Amino acid sequence: MKTQQETLEELILTINIDGFWQASDFSILFESIDKLYQFYALHYYVEQSIGFIKSDFPRDTNIYNLPTIKDYRIFLFNNSTRILKEGISNSGIDDSMLQIPTFFQISSLQVTKVKFNSPGSIDFLGLGKILEIIKDVVFYYLPNKNSKKHNYLLDKEIELKEQEIIKLKVENLRNMGFPNSQIQTIIGLEYYHIGKLKDFVDSGQVMNAEIVEEEK
Repeated sequence: MKTQQETLEELILTINIDGFWQASDFSILFESIDKLYQFYALHYYVEQSIGFIKSDFPRDTNIYNLPTIKDYRIFLFNNSTRILKEGISNSGIDDSMLQIPTFFQISSLQVTKVKFNSPGSIDFLGLGKILEIIKDVVFYYLPNKNSKKHNYLLDKEIELKEQEIIKLKVENLRNMGFPNSQIQTIIGLEYYHIGKLKDFVDSGQVMNAEIVEEEK
């Protein structure tokens, strides 16, 4: 089992690509991966902080009524929507507008290598824990030809899994006190960018994803 230190170390996410690419395709891929990276990092840090707060109270305490947690909820919603709509590096938004505390600062995602042949690859350097999530998103939509003979069955399996995941996400956000309208906004924006990654997988432009250690 990986320790927290290991999952927060910087690793490389390699996206294997193939097929015909337009310049706009690279822009869309980079933007969606970067926004999902910032979004998942933000949620991870907030969840970790809430976990520390929980440890200071009896197990049956409803900590979500505490003023600090309510502040986290407002902070999480505002910054989730800004990140997924605009991105931290967008010219119209800067770090001061996001008002992210020092312990929530998100290390930027870097592109360290682009190899464009047929096939090719793109290397992203960032926090291992967050890149693992993005890798799993890509793997989630990759067809498993050994276990599924018909795309229809595969699509149905993915649809059922998506419903289960969304249900869990809705439940978690609802437990934190988010109203339905805010839950729909956060999940809708997240799945907009996930949908972009799925499009690249479906078109055969994204073939695979793997995590490797950074070369020293």
